[in-house]
Amino acid sequence: MSKPFKLNLLIIFLAGLLLFSVNDVLACSCITLPFEEMFDSSTSVFEGTVISIEKPENEYSVDPVKVTFQVIRVWKGESLDKIIIYTENQTTACGYPFDDKPGSTYLVYAYEYEGRISTNICTRTRLRSQAVGDLLRLNIRNNGLGISMTVASIVILVAGALFFRKRIRG
Repeated sequence: MSKPFKLNLLIIFLAGLLLFSVNDVLACSCITLPFEEMFDSSTSVFEGTVISIEKPENEYSVDPVKVTFQVIRVWKGESLDKIIIYTENQTTACGYPFDDKPGSTYLVYAYEYEGRISTNICTRTRLRSQAVGDLLRLNIRNNGLGISMTVASIVILVAGALFFRKRIRG
């Protein structure tokens, strides 16, 4: 083999290595935790209406989006009238895609990250209309209705069983 041929072969080989080498990819990949685990691991869980959304001027910026909420109800964390939540600017970096217009109401699961209260698409943060199940669980959890509902269910089952037993016998 001639020298130019070996050199070309080496260049093609190195180009192939460069082309097909594994690079780090910044993309979001996560699993949303079940309700109890998410609640326990969150710093703050609240329902709030978006007052303002401040996005970086450059849509590809690594600066976070700043979302200010008027707090409606708090299940966990500090009770404030307003709270500022941060999220990544891109959903590919797990940023939560809050509506661009103020006025939408969310159930927010937030955590502390780099000294800021933050959320992302890996949490159970959702529009209120999409969080009915979690809102019910939160209300049951905080109002102690879980035990009351269990006791009521048992009483109803026992009463029903006694009623049907009596009807069957006579």
